[in-house]
Amino acid sequence: MKTYNEFINENYNDESKITSDKLEIGDKLKLRRLPVYASKDTGYGSQKETIKTVKSIIDVKIENVDPEEYEGTNVITTILCRFKEINGLFSILFRDDDLIAVYGDKSRYEPIDDIIKLNEQNDIKISIQDIYNTIKDVFKNDDVLSTDSVYQTGDNGMMLIISINKLFSSDQVIIYTKLLFHVDNQKMYLTRNAFEYLYTLPNPNSQDITSYREINITDTEDLKNKLNDIISNNKFGDDIKILSELIKKPEHMINDWFYKNNIQDISITGFKFEPKIKTLPSKSLYFEFSITINEKDEMTLTIRKTSNTNFRLSFDMFGKTEDIDKPNLQSLIQTIGETIKNKMRK
Repeated sequence: MKTYNEFINENYNDESKITSDKLEIGDKLKLRRLPVYASKDTGYGSQKETIKTVKSIIDVKIENVDPEEYEGTNVITTILCRFKEINGLFSILFRDDDLIAVYGDKSRYEPIDDIIKLNEQNDIKISIQDIYNTIKDVFKNDDVLSTDSVYQTGDNGMMLIISINKLFSSDQVIIYTKLLFHVDNQKMYLTRNAFEYLYTLPNPNSQDITSYREINITDTEDLKNKLNDIISNNKFGDDIKILSELIKKPEHMINDWFYKNNIQDISITGFKFEPKIKTLPSKSLYFEFSITINEKDEMTLTIRKTSNTNFRLSFDMFGKTEDIDKPNLQSLIQTIGETIKNKMRK
């Protein structure tokens, strides 16, 4: 009798690929790994039940197999796939519509339960408490000024909104973002295994859904990995990136602009961003900075987005407010430097 690998190698070719209705990306299998050296008493030895998540699938259908050539039936479907938690190619055997075995990782597995389809009635439910615990775990080694959470009911049902202010991680600084989760009315579980995060500052004059990015998740471990990826790789729009860069070393950045423009009588000696805002609607979102000049003069800078094509910088100094509108924040440091120079030299 041929080995399983010999059987697959002889029968698998590109022309045999089909679209299988048996497995989809995101499906989960609960498998028992059968050790190479099983106990003579039980046949199992030491096993551990684990959840394997399908990451990508190549479908192969093999028909009319000689039972003498490979034990089983006249119709066997073999699906080649990769699991998220482990490297290597796995082979899943179906006899007619029954999953009978999984091979890979130099081992054989047997199925314990049926395929678990995500986003159906038998979803793996993610509780709101799990969400809080995961976010706490993600930020446990980071410096976060404040967080806040509220529930909000809208056209899309109940949502949990978590705001994060002034996050300093080992990799990045994020001035502000929001996480949105769709939850049930009892505020116990997610109704969708996904979340949205604030990618760029929203247009306050419209329902600007393009300001958010939606990310699908399979479980809390997947949520943790994807949050870490967003933060460590700074996956935000230019406006949030520029404002985040500003609060890293604001005095140095503005004083460097003064130096390069031969301005020697003005120096930034203090720069504070300590937002007292909690979870605000998009139309009310703003950023306020307190700036100390030459150790004695104070200025307040407020930045808000007023439309899709405009940002308003409001400078309050000596009892007067000056508004400057810009199409973007690319020249933010220059605008701050020039405005301070002009006010100090009047």
